[in-house]
This record gives sequence, structure tokens and C-alpha cells, in this order.
Amino acid sequence: MTENAYLNKEIISIFDYTNNTGAKEFLRGLFERKGVSYDDIISRQALLSTFVQHWGILEGFSYQRYDFEEVYNFTTTLKSSYEEESVDWVNLIFNRDRHRIKSRCSQAVLFLDKLYVSYFQRISSIAFPLSFQLYPDSIISFIKVLEIEPLADSVKKGTGLSLTDIPGFLKRLLKAGKSGELAAFWQSLFVFEAFWSVAKGIKVRNFVFPVITADRLLLEKFYHPMIKNPVANDFSNCNNVMLLTGPNMAGKSTVLKSISICVLLAHLGFAVPANRCEVPFYDDFLISINVTDDIQNGYSHFMQEIVNLKEILQKAVNGKKCFAVFDEMFCGTNIDDAIDITCSTVKGMVHLKGSFFIISTHLYQLNNLLPEGSFEAWQLEAMVDDGMPRHTYVLKKGWSQLKFGKLLFEKEGLNKLLKAGEQEII
Repeated sequence: MTENAYLNKEIISIFDYTNNTGAKEFLRGLFERKGVSYDDIISRQALLSTFVQHWGILEGFSYQRYDFEEVYNFTTTLKSSYEEESVDWVNLIFNRDRHRIKSRCSQAVLFLDKLYVSYFQRISSIAFPLSFQLYPDSIISFIKVLEIEPLADSVKKGTGLSLTDIPGFLKRLLKAGKSGELAAFWQSLFVFEAFWSVAKGIKVRNFVFPVITADRLLLEKFYHPMIKNPVANDFSNCNNVMLLTGPNMAGKSTVLKSISICVLLAHLGFAVPANRCEVPFYDDFLISINVTDDIQNGYSHFMQEIVNLKEILQKAVNGKKCFAVFDEMFCGTNIDDAIDITCSTVKGMVHLKGSFFIISTHLYQLNNLLPEGSFEAWQLEAMVDDGMPRHTYVLKKGWSQLKFGKLLFEKEGLNKLLKAGEQEII
């Protein structure tokens, strides 16, 4: 599974407080990591940090979705109904839709006035990074060009827009559409709202911004943000290969996902679910969790694992710094093959400095077969209490030898059930 698909499926909803489709589409685009450089990460962190630091002022961004849709549709389709030269009060008087036109103009005026007076005028004192400042500036400039304030005062007082007000407003809208200012306004609003939405997700969940380091991955009190009351863990690597062990249901997949989420969000310039995060800049990623058969290409589960592994190793061998996660590597083949090729894989990965590979496994034999120092062993704590498995979901150094398969099989009464079935046949 690619990192983009993984984040889209698991995480995007955490940051999605958007109220229109344009902002939502731009937000989704922020989760595409293609072309995101180190400088882009730092720049995006600086922008989102500005939002977070001034959240007391920025928080109040809001509008009615119905009003937005009506005003957006009205302004963006205006050109198909009117020409700038033909808009005057005489034509308006004899237009059978004059009451509807007046109503839609009034709605647009109030919508834009509220955006400016209730929000963008208030935040104009905030100095955003220069690359982003053009968006709120564009919004404010557009509203001022339309001369909204006196029109809004008339509507608010109950006198409404006059037959001379409406043609002037329509002409300014048409001119803005022709010059590109209208499109720039809406796009600026979408971009602003998308980043505002991400910032709200960060504030609501109290995420922290990571530090981009040279080589070490460090996570303190990291957790999976989609789990209610999650166990927070600590992790740092001193080796470029990590083997994660633990019995069934110990939480290995969840830990792999949690680490991956922190690393991937860090590479988008976002804050992460942890108390502290230091992460190297990686060039490429592979998150191989819940791998399935590729029916279209005729690949079995095992062959799909081979294809994924080859792809990321080729990149690492060619000098790219890669971050790769493998959940139950080679579980799609027999145990003897799995042990042999996992040993070969780990021994080779050791030499790919700058990359980091995490592999979860049930192959306890690896601990005795792999050279000392070729990997770093981590386990998820578990124990047996009163004959039953107990999991703490705490990540700690070491190698787990616990096996709960037979215990769970027996506790679920499968042996008795099978014996009863055997007697029934006899």
C-alpha cells in the first residue's frame, strides 16, 4: 500500500473541518507527498505554526454552507447570463427575474461582508509567511474592489439594494470574473480554509510539530490518533533495521501504523500524534500493512510482498533514503522459506545506511539465526494471568518468545468442539 493511500484512508478525517468541496479537494491534495521537499516541509510547518500560535484570533472562521453554495454558483455562472455592457437599471426594471436577482445580489453582499467584517478584517494584523500572505490579501482586496460595505449597510438596515446599486455590483462582479480576480478570490478562500482546517485538527488533538534531524528517529508518547484511549509509547532507533515481536493481538500492527503515521505526517509538514518527534528526511516510503493479492496482475499475497520489497530496495540501493514498514513479512509462504529469506533480507538491509526498515514477525527463530548487531529488537509486552493472555500494549526493547495461539485455541473451546464432532462422526 502506498503512503498516500494509507494516509487518505486512515488520517485525513482528523484534519477535515472544511465546509465546501473546493477546500476539501485542496486539503486532500496536501496529503499527496509527491514533490514535497525538505524546504517545503519547513515552510508548511512555519505556516501551520502561525495558525496555531494565533488560534485565538483565527478560530472564528465560519459561514453557512448553503450561503456559500448559493453565492459561489451565482458569481461563477454570472457571465453566462449577463454581459458587462448590457447591465443597467433599465434592463433590470423590465427583467421578470428582477426580484430573484436582487435577492441573490443581497445574499452575495451579506456573505462577503460577513467574511470581511467578522473575520478577515480582524486577522489582517497577523503576519503569515510571505508565500501564503497573498491568499488572505487576495480575499480582502477582492471584497474591497466590490465596494461591499455601503451595500451591506443598506441590506442590514432593511432598505435593501436599489435599482442603481444592483447594476453597479453586477458590473464589478463581471469585471472581476473577466480579469481573473473572481477565480483568484475563490481559490484563495479554498486554500485558506484548507490550511485553517489542518490547523484546527492540530489544535483539537494537541499534536506537536516534529524536528527534522540528520539520522535518528525518536518518538516520545506517540500513539494512534484513531484509537480511543490509546496507549502512548516511546521509541528511538540506534540501528537501521527494527524487528518487532509479540504474540497474537499484542498490538504490533497498531504500533507499525502509529509510527508510520508520525513519519508520514512529518513529511507533509504537519504536526504529529506524539509529545515529541524527531525524524530524518526520507526520500521514499513503503507501508506494507494488510497486503492482499493483486488479482489484476496475477500476484499472490507472497508475490505482492516480493514486488513491494524489490521496489523499495532498488531505491535504497540507488542511494535514496527510504522508510519502509513490513507487517508479518513473508507470512504468505512456508515457514522454512520465510525464515531463510527474512534472514537474507535483514542481513542485506543492514548495509543500506540512511534508510530505516521496520519488520514485525512471529518467526522467533530469527533471534538465534541473525548476526548480533544486525537488527534492533523491540517487543510488545504481554503475559499470562490466570491462564488467560493479557496485553499491556507497551512497547519495550527485547525479543518476545510468547505464543498465545494454542492458548487462545483452547480457551475458545475449539478442542472440545472438534472432539465432539469427532465422536458424532463415530
